[in-house]
Amino acid sequence: DQYLTLPSDSLRKAFLTHGDSAYSYQRRYQQLSSLGNNDRIVLNRIADVQARIEVAYGRAFALTDLGRPDEARAAAEQARAPATTLTEDVQRLSDSQSKSALLGQQELQQETQQRRTILWLLFSGALAFGLGTVVVVIGPAVNVNTAALRFRLLLGQADMGQFGIGVGDPG
Repeated sequence: DQYLTLPSDSLRKAFLTHGDSAYSYQRRYQQLSSLGNNDRIVLNRIADVQARIEVAYGRAFALTDLGRPDEARAAAEQARAPATTLTEDVQRLSDSQSKSALLGQQELQQETQQRRTILWLLFSGALAFGLGTVVVVIGPAVNVNTAALRFRLLLGQADMGQFGIGVGDPG
């Protein structure tokens, strides 16, 4: 609307740049694989409304350049109603994407919890296996060691008292 009262090249360029930027965002949104059909419909409606607004303002700018300010204001006024629709559609798309992001976050949290549970189960299983292995290995090792010491005692080469086995203990 500033252009209608004070036309300038910088305002015209800014208008074009903002329009191009909006279309760039729309193209990027269209490429999202997670975008649902309803969101695509809203996005297409946004593009349509934006085009109508740009045409109305382009006409208003041209009329301003031709020195017809009353007609220019009337043409710009035609862009206001679609602008409200555009704002509502952008808000609708934003809300839908927020809901999708929240659902994605919840799914990731559930998956993280499942993986944490699996890791704890694996850790517990590994710990139980390790402790079982220690018991299975240490028991016979102690028996072998005790037998070896007794054998040495029989040969008279060791004092078994230091190991808690009495001299002459047949066992």
